[in-house]
Amino acid sequence: LHMSEGFARRVFDPSTPSVRGLDDDERALLRNVDARAFRADPERPLRLIAALLEEYPVSAAIVGASSLPAFIATSVFENAVLRDRLIADAFGDWLFARAGDVALIELAVALARRRRRRRGAGVVRAPGVEGTRVAAGTLAFYADALERLRRIGPTAHDAVAHGARVDAPPDVDAREYVLVDCTGAASSGVSTCAEPLFALLSFARDAHARDAVIAEAARLGADDDAASLVDDLVRDGLLAVSLPSTKV
Repeated sequence: LHMSEGFARRVFDPSTPSVRGLDDDERALLRNVDARAFRADPERPLRLIAALLEEYPVSAAIVGASSLPAFIATSVFENAVLRDRLIADAFGDWLFARAGDVALIELAVALARRRRRRRGAGVVRAPGVEGTRVAAGTLAFYADALERLRRIGPTAHDAVAHGARVDAPPDVDAREYVLVDCTGAASSGVSTCAEPLFALLSFARDAHARDAVIAEAARLGADDDAASLVDDLVRDGLLAVSLPSTKV
């Protein structure tokens, strides 16, 4: 209601029979509030876009800062709110359709920074580790564009907010695998990785028994070294051992 004028109109318009995400009692409760209360801070959507711009400067430089507020009026944004989805995640999806694979790298960085807890107990990809598959050369393009925007500065997102643009990289058939590691330092480590490592970390997105992860490593080519490889990845912080959650 604070962000989307279209959603607010549907809530308060008596000719609209129902509003997705609200039952009749919830809608009636909201309609008892003066509708002006939800328009008291008209710059709130822009502050959200400004925060998202900080996480997606290169993608935003491709599509242009002036195009970003349109995200608030989309079904992608509304669905994210109604389903309690991370807004930065939904924004990455929206940008991907407009900026291409660069958005996938920035989405992986955004997710890695949040170090979200993985599901289940067992061996799992460590919180703060994300990966993505993009067109070959995308990571080099991203790093170069980010540096160019920073030179315009004082920060990359500030440069984009003031109109800086970059052209999208050419799309190619060849693929590269990008690994983002935010498990240690405050800044993100972003690099390419081998396809088998990417596949193993993708398999371990949810927790599995150690033997299952070792078997997958062997299937991907580790053979007799599979157990040592899994132990090394745990020691290096790319994999983690997740314990069952306990309720008190």
